[in-house]
Amino acid sequence: MTHISCEVSLYPFVKDEPFEPIRAFIKSVKDAGLSIHTGPMSSHIEGDLEKVFDVLKGTFGDACETGPVVMVMKVSNTCPPWHEPK
Repeated sequence: MTHISCEVSLYPFVKDEPFEPIRAFIKSVKDAGLSIHTGPMSSHIEGDLEKVFDVLKGTFGDACETGPVVMVMKVSNTCPPWHEPK
């Protein structure tokens, strides 16, 4: 099992309820049991490589159903675990 960290930004280009795809993304990640820390510009996810990518694939597909969307990711197997700023 490979543990990874992933920084993800989701940018939906929908006029009605533009934050709904983002809320759905966060809920899906939490429901999958992955660690997620949200910020104003991106979210940080940690977990098993296969599970993280499976969840990201599904959430991106769901976001695509709402209209045009861009997802930007940075993935690492060497970054330390996420820690909230003090």
